[in-house]
Amino acid sequence: MFTRSELEIKTTAELRDLCRRYGLKPTGNGGYKTSWIVTLMAFSQIALTQLSQGRGLKPPGFSVIQFLEEVVDEMNSPTDE
Repeated sequence: MFTRSELEIKTTAELRDLCRRYGLKPTGNGGYKTSWIVTLMAFSQIALTQLSQGRGLKPPGFSVIQFLEEVVDEMNSPTDE
């Protein structure tokens, strides 16, 4: 999701905001950039592990995807006006 170098150039406030967006808490003391960086570095791996274990978010089934396609078709497309 993020490289360590991308995260290290961000301020503590920016890292905190990123974690808030994803609902994450810092690892350790929230006053240190490292606490936020460690959390964001591990986030994607933890999410993928939980997905494979059937915990947390899961991919939609085929019937749900078909339903969503029907909804989009029913809505049609916007006009120029």
